[in-house]
Amino acid sequence: MRSSNILLFNMSAGHNPSDLSPGSNTWQVKNYEEIADTVYVLFLGAKGNKKIIRNGRTIILLAGKGKTSSDFFRAPWVIHKLVKRKKIKLAFTYEQVFTWWFILFVKMMTKCRVILVPLTLPPVMYKITKRSLSIFLPIWVEKILRRMSSFFVRSVIFPRMMGDYKTWLMSDRVFRKKIVMLDTVVEEVPSPFFLKAIDEQRTKPVQKDNKYHLLCISRLRKEKLIGDVLKCMQYLVKTNPNFVLHILGEGEDKDYFNQLIKELGIEDYVRLHGYMPLTDIIPFYSLCDVYVSAMTGSALREVALFGMPVVAYEMDWLKGTFTRGINYLGVEPYNYQMLAREVMNIVNDPKLAESLRTNIRKLGEENWSPLELSESYQKVLC
Repeated sequence: MRSSNILLFNMSAGHNPSDLSPGSNTWQVKNYEEIADTVYVLFLGAKGNKKIIRNGRTIILLAGKGKTSSDFFRAPWVIHKLVKRKKIKLAFTYEQVFTWWFILFVKMMTKCRVILVPLTLPPVMYKITKRSLSIFLPIWVEKILRRMSSFFVRSVIFPRMMGDYKTWLMSDRVFRKKIVMLDTVVEEVPSPFFLKAIDEQRTKPVQKDNKYHLLCISRLRKEKLIGDVLKCMQYLVKTNPNFVLHILGEGEDKDYFNQLIKELGIEDYVRLHGYMPLTDIIPFYSLCDVYVSAMTGSALREVALFGMPVVAYEMDWLKGTFTRGINYLGVEPYNYQMLAREVMNIVNDPKLAESLRTNIRKLGEENWSPLELSESYQKVLC
């Protein structure tokens, strides 16, 4: 069973809207074509050179006017108009706090079912950042709005392999009545372009030097715990100066991390490459020896599908998804010295590195394949 038209909406694009080339991470949403004839992706607060970008049967709509408050208040009208005009019966959103507002008219005046796909674990983010997901609201107010949104949506989907997410969702009195567990969700599966590109990358020769190259892909935000990765790096170069850390990503806290790098005395060992499309990221998978993750999402799945040794904090969705010592080396959260020790274990033990590389790739291929999507979504399509 397929849907004719579906809608995916969110306030932010979470990327640079001007970059929608085939290699852009954004085109992960094309995987929704496995379950629908036409996929509309609506970014309510994103503004770009073009309002409409087409790629096959996926159409991205940038509805932002350049002012966040105005975009926010227009959202219910924008979504309702699109749902009515395109006769959309099924919509997905990542927004946990303000969905109740965004779908107000859709809920009252249409038969469109709205499904929440929670990509963020609020209790963890509250603990790390000491502030709300929305930044400007007190946490207690945001919890009320999240509860309102959970009442408004038809169901909440999450994949079978999501570790602590299941515990959190089942502990919520409203969520646990609406949970639909799927084997695989679109947000776990990289873009079709990426899957083809990593196969090609594996066949290319790689020129290695005498350095140990580490990789971290993340937005430059404090809550992503990039500071812990930098402290891990400081610990490593004191032991061995042949380490180089490559950080790929942009973010609001870039200046803060540049200053932290100077304070830690590791300017010669850290390279901030900024935002990169997947086309430019993929060669780093071959170049680098270890992927270091304090807190990350889709980037780690992409690394897994390529097959890279991973050292990460055992928390969030990783806990219960990966197996420590088998397909990654997990350490106690916030213990950056232990992160460093496990990195050393990998670079000093080629057999361990190869075992982790093989097992994490197997995990990725078995669980994050687009071939499973059509069957997985039958639970919400019917």
